[in-house]
Amino acid sequence: QINFTAASQAPIVGETGATVTLNVSRGPGTQGDVTVDFATADGTATAAADYVATSGTLAFADGQTAQQIVVDIIDDADIEGDENFFVNLSNVAGGADLGAAIRSTVTIADDDDPPSPGILLMNNQTLNVDENAGTVDIIIRRATGNEGAVSVMLNSADGTALAGQDYQAISQVVSFANAENTRTVTLTILDDQTFEGNETLSLSLSNPTGNAVIGSPSNTTVTIVEDEPDPNAGTGNGGGTTPPPPPTTTDPDSELKPESIGAVFWLLILLPLVRLVRKK
Repeated sequence: QINFTAASQAPIVGETGATVTLNVSRGPGTQGDVTVDFATADGTATAAADYVATSGTLAFADGQTAQQIVVDIIDDADIEGDENFFVNLSNVAGGADLGAAIRSTVTIADDDDPPSPGILLMNNQTLNVDENAGTVDIIIRRATGNEGAVSVMLNSADGTALAGQDYQAISQVVSFANAENTRTVTLTILDDQTFEGNETLSLSLSNPTGNAVIGSPSNTTVTIVEDEPDPNAGTGNGGGTTPPPPPTTTDPDSELKPESIGAVFWLLILLPLVRLVRKK
């Protein structure tokens, strides 16, 4: 009998597999020359689009027990899901019979990813903006896919910077049209004319729609850089520089020089002698 082997009755091949090889067996008898025809047939896969149509005749010589059929697979860029086609055996000659396994169902596993709505993420993990800049752009990106319309929620939250005093709060839905990859939201900075030092706030993404997902980074920390002068600078009371003390000076006349020491010595010696002479 002529049959497809068990492994060749329902093989699965990747779309990039190039070919699929099907094994045909003869047995139990192997005497004499035997031939059998084969041909491919469409299932959900289509010849010339998904595989190369093939037909022919396998010839088993006297005593030969195995033959092979090779079918070329076509890798297209279409998203089709898995597809299949058939290879059928027929018209055996030489005294052999066809067995029960005379059809092979070949499944082509699709290797093309379906379109993705993408991953939504912040363009920057940190941003610095001068207090007197007025505004700063917050960029939200859409990566790894842009199929369909999607949206995401953008919210601000206080850090050391306070909404309404240092910046205008944000709480809004950011929408992406089909094939749109970036959106920009403007954050307004409030210049309060009061020295407070650098202050921070955060912006975060949440609640994606349209089967999009949130990626990383999903948060941006914005630092508002102080533009007012430090009122304590230069006073020595708060970060200023304390002026150095005035230099110490020495009066040259106050120093006891060697010649002065000598004069005192002789004065102490001679003064008693002078007094003695005057008494005589």
